[in-house]
Amino acid sequence: MEVDIMNDDDLGFDEETPREQIARLNMEADLAMLAMLRQIREDRGLSQTELGELLGVSQASVSAFESETDPKLSTVRRYAHALCATITHHVEPQDTAFNDARWQPRFRTPGANLNRSKQVRVEMGLQSAKRTDFAMAA
Repeated sequence: MEVDIMNDDDLGFDEETPREQIARLNMEADLAMLAMLRQIREDRGLSQTELGELLGVSQASVSAFESETDPKLSTVRRYAHALCATITHHVEPQDTAFNDARWQPRFRTPGANLNRSKQVRVEMGLQSAKRTDFAMAA
């Protein structure tokens, strides 16, 4: 008979809650996207210095971006644009976490008007987009 001498509770870890799972999955997706951007730079044969020249920033700025875990979206877009790469976003509601009673008070009307098939297209004209130095593509 096999005996489990150690389980998660012995280590002080509880089972991951739905909210914790959502947070972890979102973080993992962000880190995977950043790793992919770096991989594209390397695959294109660009050094950090060369990419910095395209962006008008220093090699140190590119290095800092590549080690960042929570960069601004405008920075990510600029980096991707310099690499001729596109970024897509996919958002999917997670009902398991949303229906958690501890999360309910954060929303006015739980589940109201939630339509999974509805797709929203956001278009932003260049004239109306707020431009920042790092957000503007090289």
